Formats: sequence, C-alpha cells, structure tokens
Amino acid sequence: MKRAMVFLCLFCMLAGQALAAAPANNKVPTNIKSAQMNYDADRQTVTFSGKVHVTRPDFQLWSEKLTVFLDKSNKSAGSGDEMGGMGAGDIKVIVAEKNVHIKSEQNEAHCQKGTFTVAKDEFKLEGNPRLRGKDNNTVTGNIIYHYVKENRSVVSGGAEVNFLAPDNSKK
Repeated sequence: MKRAMVFLCLFCMLAGQALAAAPANNKVPTNIKSAQMNYDADRQTVTFSGKVHVTRPDFQLWSEKLTVFLDKSNKSAGSGDEMGGMGAGDIKVIVAEKNVHIKSEQNEAHCQKGTFTVAKDEFKLEGNPRLRGKDNNTVTGNIIYHYVKENRSVVSGGAEVNFLAPDNSKK
C-alpha cells in the first residue's frame, strides 16, 4: 500500500506536467479520484477505473477509465521515483475511456475516448466527439484533434460546425 501511495504521488506530479504539456520543471497540483487504481511496473502503466475525476487548476476530466502509459526507455534515474526496483518512466500517453468529459477555461469536450499524446501536445477525441469553445461555438466530427498549446483543432471526417455569425441584414 505504501508503494502505491508513493507511486500515486509521483504520478500526480507527472500527470500535471503531461496534461498541460508544461515544462518538466513546473509542478501543478493534480488530484485524481477513482474507485480503483492499478500500477503495472512491467508494462509501465497506471490504470484508474470507476468514476475517475482528475482535478487541476487549469482543467477537470471525468471518465470511467483512465490509463497512463509511461515511457519505459526514459526512466528518471535518481529522481525519487524508484520503488523497490520498480522505476516509473515519464508519461508518454494518457487514454481516457467511456463517458469522457474534459472542461477547461477555454473549451469543453465530450467523447467516448480521449487520447493525450505528450510529444505532440495533442488530444485525439473519438466516439461522437464534440468540442465547444467558451463562446458556445461547437465542432463535431468522426475524430477531433485538439492541440492544447496552440488552442487549435482539426476535424477528420464528417465535420460540422455550429456558430453564431454576424447579422449583416440590418444595415
């Protein structure tokens, strides 16, 4: 149990960096609640399941399952992340599944599967994805790629956009 708590603390620090694509020296308080957590040292994965809720100052995420894939080749030596020979690498990919809801100051997204790839700073939203901006403009499609730092999106297949256009008819 103590090893799991140590790893959870480490994971929360790393997740804060990865989810906001922050530089490695920035630490953002991150809280993850779920019914269950499973760390697999051999596969370098952490899986949270059952009413997962991630809270950070800059966003919140809800899902039924959240899997974190660690980079096996990039274990941080001597950084305090060793637990009895079980070293944790840096976060590579985070996958949220089933009833995914992501809410930030700028955007709100709903989908059935959301994949965040750290190296690309990209959310891939699948399964009836819908992305809504703070101005209530929405975009849907088969797959939505959202680039966090750039605050831009690309829609693949069946794109539909709903927005309020200026009314120039009353001139």
